[in-house]
Amino acid sequence: MEHFDGLTFFPQPNEGYWRMGDVVYRDEIVIYRVLSSKPRLARRFLLRLKQELKRVLKQEEILIVERDVETF
Repeated sequence: MEHFDGLTFFPQPNEGYWRMGDVVYRDEIVIYRVLSSKPRLARRFLLRLKQELKRVLKQEEILIVERDVETF
């Protein structure tokens, strides 16, 4: 939590599908949602985390999605 203002973990089993050429792949996926009031710092942290996860988990890619959120 030192890098974010909020964190939600979705522990239920999830599947993701993606296509490369004519082949469709299925992956078991993990979803975390983080909130940050400091997007530059969060982005820097997540980029480093992404590289580490790719190495440790032996993944070609790790998907991280960023978007603006407005609360009211």
